[in-house]
Amino acid sequence: MDDNVYFCCEYARSSIGSCKACPKAISKNAVKIGFTPDFDHCGTIWFHFSCFFKKCFFRKQLKDDTETSSVFVGFQDLKDTDQQRIRKAHEKLVVALTTGKPEVKKGKRTADDDESEWKPHTKKPKTATHSEKELTVGKHTYQIQDFLYINISRWRVIVLVGIREYYRTAAGGKLRPGKKGISLTVDQYRTLINERLSISKAIEQIKEDKEGKDAIKKKKTKQTKKDKQVAAKTDFDISENRRVIVKSEFVSGSQQVVVDIREYSTAEQSGEIPLPTDKGVTLTEEQWNKLLSLHLTVIRDLADNFGYSEDFADELSS
Repeated sequence: MDDNVYFCCEYARSSIGSCKACPKAISKNAVKIGFTPDFDHCGTIWFHFSCFFKKCFFRKQLKDDTETSSVFVGFQDLKDTDQQRIRKAHEKLVVALTTGKPEVKKGKRTADDDESEWKPHTKKPKTATHSEKELTVGKHTYQIQDFLYINISRWRVIVLVGIREYYRTAAGGKLRPGKKGISLTVDQYRTLINERLSISKAIEQIKEDKEGKDAIKKKKTKQTKKDKQVAAKTDFDISENRRVIVKSEFVSGSQQVVVDIREYSTAEQSGEIPLPTDKGVTLTEEQWNKLLSLHLTVIRDLADNFGYSEDFADELSS
């Protein structure tokens, strides 16, 4: 052992001091082990019992000293059980340094570890995904698909039917409405539902036109008058500045027919041509059909909870 390095051990007189390896506090009355480059002039650097034998760089100085009682100053002042712990840990350290094998495997508890110092090495538990958590939504809210919902709410005295994408909060798994979507008045929603047959017809027409064009491309022939069909109406006004347009659009890696429900700028805002705004939602054919399947539930909710008459429900149910 280097003559300029001294090792010592004693019981901690308080919990003020901390371990230089962790660096957590050393509990009062716990065995602590330290070293100093010069015992007469420099202060002692202290460690937890287990931290010293695992992490202290100068522990390698103990390789050639096998007599524990002569290595550690203050060893004789410890209880017999603590002397045995230090002697056993010292012997294991000497063997490990001599053979080159690690003293202790990571996260594995040994008999020499203090109960208060040892913590098992565990993997951080995997956080549950949104599919594993139970997502909760408010009242009068019905799922169309994934995070797309239809919701009935009241703003001041106006009842609104919103078609909107929701997002999940970080805590609690609750769903909150996002910015992407549109809120319709009940009259606008009524107009939308009344146009459902025409909108569905437009969807089928666009799909047939696409299939016909694909077939013509495969045959490499020109489209004749006989092949042409009368184009179905693809845009529907549900209010002065809100419109439904059925069109073919690239969605999720493929060309699909979509129903776009959107607010458009007025002539005063954009000039002669109304332009689409960010207030709107684009539904795939599957989402549109799901919306239609929910409309009986929505109008019944309007009649039961928002003061609309039974005649209103019967009108939209027909």
